[in-house]
Amino acid sequence: MFRAKRGEYGTLFITIGAERVECGLVSRGGWIANSLLTYTIESDHGIADALVSVAGQLQSKLRQQPGTEAIETSITITEVHVLVADVWLSAAEMPWSVALRRADTTEAAARAQLNSAGFEVMPSDVIKLDDAPFGQPRLVVAYPATLLSALSVVARQFNAKLASILPLGAAAWSQVRQQLHDELTILAIMDEGLLLIVQGSGRLTNVTVRTGSGGEISVQTLREWWQRLRFRMPHLAQTDKLSVLNLMPSDMSSPDANKELMNVELPVQPGDKEVPRTLQLAALSSGRSVAIDAVGMSQPMTTARWAVAAAAFLLSAFLVVQAWQTTARVEVFADKMKAAPATKNIVQRPISWSREEVSRVQAVNEAIRELNLPISALMLALQPPSDIRVAVLGVDLAGTNTSKLDQSSAVKIVAEARSSVDMARYVGFLAVRKPFIRAYLLQHEIVESAPLRPYRFTVEATWSE
Repeated sequence: MFRAKRGEYGTLFITIGAERVECGLVSRGGWIANSLLTYTIESDHGIADALVSVAGQLQSKLRQQPGTEAIETSITITEVHVLVADVWLSAAEMPWSVALRRADTTEAAARAQLNSAGFEVMPSDVIKLDDAPFGQPRLVVAYPATLLSALSVVARQFNAKLASILPLGAAAWSQVRQQLHDELTILAIMDEGLLLIVQGSGRLTNVTVRTGSGGEISVQTLREWWQRLRFRMPHLAQTDKLSVLNLMPSDMSSPDANKELMNVELPVQPGDKEVPRTLQLAALSSGRSVAIDAVGMSQPMTTARWAVAAAAFLLSAFLVVQAWQTTARVEVFADKMKAAPATKNIVQRPISWSREEVSRVQAVNEAIRELNLPISALMLALQPPSDIRVAVLGVDLAGTNTSKLDQSSAVKIVAEARSSVDMARYVGFLAVRKPFIRAYLLQHEIVESAPLRPYRFTVEATWSE
């Protein structure tokens, strides 16, 4: 840990546990001294008041108010990342059904599944589903609107971006599974007043929550609960050891000689020993795009998008060279025509253009028109919104119309979609997306060789200047 210099930028990490809220600042890859704060969640006031209190304490230190142990810096917070204990959320495994084929019925089916699991979900709560393969059960998580509103207020206090909000169990599962090289089917997470059992095969599918006061959560409590789970769930009887991630403020005692429990440690960077384990987990989990993140992650620049951008750049360069060469030839031809001597008493016959000359002139017009294509605007218009799962594979601009009367042009787009619904939604999106004036689905097919059997389709979109 160190003291940051003036004018630096930092990231704020917040963890909401069952009984406490913790926060800390990271800048230049290290935790900032005096920024680690903890506030106990009072049962009478709840999470919102705890978040406001922690944010107020941190702001006081940043402003260096008299009488406080101030952070000696004018650091600017740019992003806020949050981990939320699963006890404050609602989560359930949702079996595959035909309702998941359509976006307008998916959320309704997810809410119904949560209600049938015994959770009370409000209409304003945010529902997120994981990105399970087609036809597989999916994990549904509901984030209370009051919690999201309180976190938005905290982010606005620092003029920062609320970058991610993740469940504690999902973050721990992803981190430990990465450490164990994907050899993980069940994980226990111990925190003050909270005990989680998360399970999955390749991905997280089930979360079991048990709460209690800090003194009640112990190794013995975990061992007894683990034994009961193995009796209730026969498939767990084949699991010899239970991996345990301890996030308690104090160290957990070593497992007994029966070897039922196996401790898992988080990677610790130099200077992180004084940092709470929950904040270490929050820092390790930041920067990952997760489907169940309550904050919609911006789409990264994928290989397909880079390929489209590179193709557009190469096409523009080719058209510039072609237009320059064609224009030079036309100018030479025009100079020869002007230098031809005029003959008196001879009726000038209409100039008869050869097919080659007509082709050259048309090529010049075509090149000039293609040079005027708004490539940047078209590429931006082709990018689908985050709720339409479509990847653009290629763009063909060869269909440009050079007619004087018709000022419209057409492009052909080759793309892939996870489902026919996403394919249809993308075609409808292009039809009303400026500068396009219409869009038609030319052909489509299911790629049987791909694992997810995506829909590959071709769309012709017409745009007008």
